[in-house]
Amino acid sequence: MMGLSERVTRRRFGTVKDEYGNDVRGVASEATYPARLEQTASTEITQDRATYISDWLLFLPPRADVHAGDQVTADGAVFEILGPPNVLRTPSGAHHIEARLRHVS
Repeated sequence: MMGLSERVTRRRFGTVKDEYGNDVRGVASEATYPARLEQTASTEITQDRATYISDWLLFLPPRADVHAGDQVTADGAVFEILGPPNVLRTPSGAHHIEARLRHVS
């Protein structure tokens, strides 16, 4: 498979228990996968404060468990998965997953 030379951590949020047994929103599951990231676009917004928005494409192995709304961390940068990931297939089965990401700083 193509060079998945980076590592990303996927975080899925949901309802978890805090130290007092209350339901709160938090990280429900986490997994680390080999990956490749490619930046596809970037925008600078200078209203009120300088904001940089960049769009990325994430390549993952076909077994990766990722969904729209999950958060991905790579090299300290946090990305949000936009929309459902796409499983690319060959005649012999799933080859890899592609997911669109957005990073705001």
